[in-house]
Amino acid sequence: SNCKLLTDASMAVLAYNCPVMHRIFLSNCSKLTDIGILHLIERPKLVWALSWLPQLLEWFPAMPSKMPATVQDNNECTLLSELDISGCTLISNAVLDALAERCPLLIKLNVAGCERITHQGIQFVTEHCPMLTDLNVSRCAKLTNASLKAIANNSVALQRLSVDYLE
Repeated sequence: SNCKLLTDASMAVLAYNCPVMHRIFLSNCSKLTDIGILHLIERPKLVWALSWLPQLLEWFPAMPSKMPATVQDNNECTLLSELDISGCTLISNAVLDALAERCPLLIKLNVAGCERITHQGIQFVTEHCPMLTDLNVSRCAKLTNASLKAIANNSVALQRLSVDYLE
C-alpha cells in the first residue's frame, strides 16, 4: 500500500466505520504505530454466533468445521483473517499480543520488516492463532532460532513461512 500519510487517527475512523472488514493491507505505512493497528484489532466486536459457521467455511475452506474453543467462548473476537503490516517499522509486540487475544481466525500475517517484533511476540501469536497458514517474518532482525522453533512447534496449520534476511 505504501501509504506514508496514513496516521493512527485514520485507522480509528476506519475501524469504527468498517467493523466487519476481515482483510487489511497496510504495508510500508511508516507513520502507523501500535495505537493505529490496535484500533483495527480492538474495533467494535462481533459477537460470535455459530450460525455464521457455514458462511465462514465457504470463505475459508481450510477452516476446521469445529471452531477453536477460543472462538466459541470469546465474545470479543473479530473476523480479522489477514493482516499485512510489513514495513511498518513502528509496530511492536503489542500488536501481536492483541492479535493473539482477539483474532483467533487469523490465517495470514505479514510482519516483514517490523524491526521491533521479537521472539516473544511471534511465540504468543503462533500459540494463540491455530489457523495461521501463511506467516512472513522476513527482515525481523530481533527473531532468533528459538523464534523459528516456536513457529514450528505451534503452527500446525502453517503452509507458507517466509524468513528471508534473518540475522
